[in-house]
Amino acid sequence: MLTNNIAWFLRRFPFFPVPQGGRYRLQPVTLNDMGRIIADAAENKENLKVDTAGPDILTYRDFLGLLAQACGVKPIFISAPNWAALAGIRLIEPLVGDVILTHEELLGLQQELLCSDKPPLGKESAVEWIKQNGDHLGRVYANDEKRHFGSESSKPVIPKW
Repeated sequence: MLTNNIAWFLRRFPFFPVPQGGRYRLQPVTLNDMGRIIADAAENKENLKVDTAGPDILTYRDFLGLLAQACGVKPIFISAPNWAALAGIRLIEPLVGDVILTHEELLGLQQELLCSDKPPLGKESAVEWIKQNGDHLGRVYANDEKRHFGSESSKPVIPKW
């Protein structure tokens, strides 16, 4: 849902603030790989700590560029201090009725907690998946608040494409 919601913003706004320039790395993982990794871990009898990471390593800025290209949009990316990026997000949250990004989530991203120092357990390329599905990404905002706590909490997540 995170990738979809970022694409939603890229489709609707002519500019996109990138906290601290987006030089921090991440390893996106596909839902298919995520499901397989979870199922494999559930079968294990040991107490595990599992890094869920895909084979692609990108900077956040490159990830945004990939998403924009896949969606066929050309927003202007603006390097912004964390406080400015978060302030802009706080202005939009009431419009979508959702918590979009917390300070702690942003710090985790910038500390590269979405990048593993172990061999990736994900096998599918999220980059290729995004390229193949860009036309569908970001068409509808996926509200996490409603999905987890509201009227939609008992509904399964089914992509609209």
